[in-house]
Amino acid sequence: MLNNDLLKTICELYKNKAEDIGESIGLLNMVLDELLNAVNLDVSKNLTNRNYDAASKSLELHKKISEEYEENSETIDFIENSIAEDLSTDFVVQTDEDEKKTIPDYSKYTVDQTIPHTLYENFEFKRPIGFKLYDKTVEATNWANVLQFTCELLYNINSQIFNSFISDKNMNGKKKSYFAVSEGNIRKPRKLHNTDIYIETNLSANSIKQIIIKMLKKYQIKLTDYIVFFRADYTEIGKQ
Repeated sequence: MLNNDLLKTICELYKNKAEDIGESIGLLNMVLDELLNAVNLDVSKNLTNRNYDAASKSLELHKKISEEYEENSETIDFIENSIAEDLSTDFVVQTDEDEKKTIPDYSKYTVDQTIPHTLYENFEFKRPIGFKLYDKTVEATNWANVLQFTCELLYNINSQIFNSFISDKNMNGKKKSYFAVSEGNIRKPRKLHNTDIYIETNLSANSIKQIIIKMLKKYQIKLTDYIVFFRADYTEIGKQ
């Protein structure tokens, strides 16, 4: 695991990449959490069958996984505390109006809007035109809209799963909420249509991508069933 001094430097110099690191560790913790549940079942099964040696091994494994989980959580917490809360000055803008103000001649950077892009790609400096889940195509011209409309689509598929995100520690940051029933702990909230749920939208493109990945995993939807379409690529500007 990266030490705190290195993480702090990354947070100071490459905030978006630090966010990506935190979100990736969060994804790892989701898998570890599922693994802990599986180990718990094995412990219970072995105890029921009086297979105490196997139960003891499972308990030891549970302890080691739990320690790794907690260490990861501390790393995520450190990253969140090290990153400045306000992302409004980042290159990653969230509204079309802001984009027009900050990107010179942005029409020069338009791309083929029919080319599909997967969640395995880097979304930094890209601008969306929409996304597709299964056979449903949705227009969304900024990343905040991509997140909002994806959430609303998933909510309509299964509201019970989506409602679980509010209390799921793996779906929220340790210091701030990404899903909530009030605006209190959300910096830039949006209320989902026909729900009482608010989501955080003060996020970079790659952070939004990671949240979508985590939601799809909860729904047991293959990542390849979700594709994004870009309307512009400002990588050339972003690297200047």
